Order: sequence, then C-alpha cells, then structure tokens
Amino acid sequence: MDEKGWLGADLIFDIDVDHIPTKCKELHDYWKCLNCGASGWGYTEKCPSCGSDKLEWEKWVCDICINYAREEIIKLIDILENDFGYSRSDMFVTFSGHRGFHLHLENEDVRDLDQDARREISDYVRGVGLETKLFLTRDGKNYRYRYNVVAPGWAGRIAKYLLLNNETNGGVDLEQLSKPFEWWHQNIKAAINELAVKIDEKVTIDIKRLIRLPGSLHGKTGLKVFTISPNEVENLDSETILKRAIVFSEERVKVRLSPLPRKILYYYFNSGENGIIEVPMYLAVYMMLNGNAEPVSKIG
Repeated sequence: MDEKGWLGADLIFDIDVDHIPTKCKELHDYWKCLNCGASGWGYTEKCPSCGSDKLEWEKWVCDICINYAREEIIKLIDILENDFGYSRSDMFVTFSGHRGFHLHLENEDVRDLDQDARREISDYVRGVGLETKLFLTRDGKNYRYRYNVVAPGWAGRIAKYLLLNNETNGGVDLEQLSKPFEWWHQNIKAAINELAVKIDEKVTIDIKRLIRLPGSLHGKTGLKVFTISPNEVENLDSETILKRAIVFSEERVKVRLSPLPRKILYYYFNSGENGIIEVPMYLAVYMMLNGNAEPVSKIG
C-alpha cells in the first residue's frame, strides 16, 4: 500500500430527485409521523399535525421525477460548456438506476483538484453566494440591471431569465429598466432559484466517493445503471430513459402493496382491494425491493 500513489479523481455531479420537492410526490411519496401517528402523501419536512421531523417514508419514482432530474442535468451541461469551457466529449452521463443521474467530467484539468476547489465549483453551479447588489447599479432612488443577455456566466443567464419571465418589461432593454431594489431582489432571487442546478454537493466535493458502475443493477429498484450521452439527455423523454433501464421480464404477476401509490415509474394505479395489483415482473421487483410489496401469484 505504501508504494501506491494517488492518480486523481474525475469531477462527478449527482442529481437526485429525492432532494427536489416535485409536485408528483403527492402521487407516490407516503409519510408517517413517528411522534403523533399522522400520515399523508407528498413532500414535507415536518409533520403538519405536530411539527415533528421524525418521519417514516415510503418513496417511489415516476417518469415525472426523472424528467425533473433530466432538466437539472441539462442545466448543468450548459454551465459546464458555456461557463467553464468544457466540451461535451469530456462528459458522460449515467442514469443512476433509481432517482436521477450522475455526470462525470473526465478531463486532466480536474483530476488534481482538491476538495476546496471542487466546493467552489459546486457552489458556482448551485448559485451559492450570488447577491442581488452584484448585478445592479444605482439610478437615483431606483436601480438598473448592470448586464445584458450576452454577458458571460450568471449575469447573462439571469438577464435572459428576467426578459423571458417578466411581462412588465414590455420589450424594454433590460439595462434601461429602472425599478425599486425590492423588485429586483425578488426577481433575481427567483431567477437564481430556477437556474441553479440542484446537485448533491457532497458527491462533487468528495474525491474518494464510490459511484455506481454502468451495467450494474440498483439494489433498491432492480433497474440498470447505464451510460447516456449529453445529447441523448436533451433529446430522450424520461419514459424512454426508464424503459432502457429495464432488465426483468414483462411477465405479469400479482403483488400486494399497502398503502398503494397512485403512480410508480410510468404506471398509474387505482386503489385495489387490499392493495393487490397486477404488474409486469420488472415493476414487481422494484416494488418489492423499494417498499414492502409482497408477491401473491403469477397470472395464468
């Protein structure tokens, strides 16, 4: 071991929809409060009945979730290309087999980066430390935006967002738009929140993190981890991506699951008697690995 040397680490980004409060969680994420016994569907950080954060979860993934994660990866690719100058040929993306994607940046420039440097990159793509006053200049009692849409980095990215998402601009050049500070503050913060990439920063910072191997099966889903190019991420819909990850058969089986989510992967469900439903084998495997589903019988 003493003769071994450190060769470096690729720069890796992890996007996990579990950390994103998507609306579809109302269809499939079930919580139960361990303090008062209340329960419900959807995303919450604390029990709405008693305020406790001691919650027990059953979480599932659907194609809507994966599309949210896909959109985050697309934002990340844009920043790495246009702000950092990396080529798509330096990147490859993997579907994690569960709730999102990993992006690997394979370039000699990044392999020797220490944790502090990787933290700076993580903070940049997440929009950490971007204060409203950095983008404004005084105009009497009001303020103007300091940059235009062709400005590099966050300044231009925010300018584009402001022009596209505020009808009050009325086609006025953004640099000529004079507004109170509070208006700018609210809208710039909204832009940053929308444009920032929701990565798991711990994965990017950690230079010794183990990442799932393409071709392996995720232990909580039975879905395959596979490589997908940046161009495919932009062009493939989330249902197609999920179907690529399937390895088990279409054979129909019965399983019992309670409480029964209204959607898993790209399947919608109605509450059946005792939660017994007929599903393809690959979906049954996922339901048994990820939750408390029990096999009942094969069909026919």
